[in-house]
Amino acid sequence: MKNLSLALNIVLLIAVIVLYVLHFSDRQPVTASAKGDTTGVAATNEGGASVPVIAFVNTDSLLTKYDFFKSNQASLEARGRRAENDLQSRSRTLENEVRSAQQRAQSGSLTQQEAVELEQQIMKKQQDLMAYRDKLTQELAADEQRLVRELNENIVDYLKDYGQKQNYTYVLGYNLGNSNVLFAADSLDITAQVLEGLNQAYAAKNTAKADEKK
Repeated sequence: MKNLSLALNIVLLIAVIVLYVLHFSDRQPVTASAKGDTTGVAATNEGGASVPVIAFVNTDSLLTKYDFFKSNQASLEARGRRAENDLQSRSRTLENEVRSAQQRAQSGSLTQQEAVELEQQIMKKQQDLMAYRDKLTQELAADEQRLVRELNENIVDYLKDYGQKQNYTYVLGYNLGNSNVLFAADSLDITAQVLEGLNQAYAAKNTAKADEKK
């Protein structure tokens, strides 16, 4: 079903997952190194004024390598496949009933009243199947929205804490071909560090849940 398949296309919809600003007006500026080191220092210009300390994360990598997203995306896609298979099975069953009713009507084995009642039954089943399809589609769409919302919350919350610890003024989201960031030096890329921290936090959360169930 096209509606169900569309509900599973999550990855490409999150082009700018993070554009989070952290400004620390109450911190004393620290002069950065001559090479522009951006890890844990707040830079100053020649006049001693604080200048932004910027880093970026590759959002494509976050989506393909963040264990939380991979696990939940796989689960959502599996649910979508089960829903499609279920709908196809129900549709085949209804098609067989329609075919059987047509054969009975053509053979003259039904009275007029029986034919009317059978037609009403089939129409009701068709309506029920369409309502069931719509219900599954809405449920999958709601699950998709929850996943995207939780994904954004996890990343933003982590970057807020990480950015404060590292004295970053801005942490930008960047992905190839669909970004306002046209160029960024590799030294500003903190994707690996952020991914490591996110995956560690996700693993710890899963461990805590497992311990609670014991």
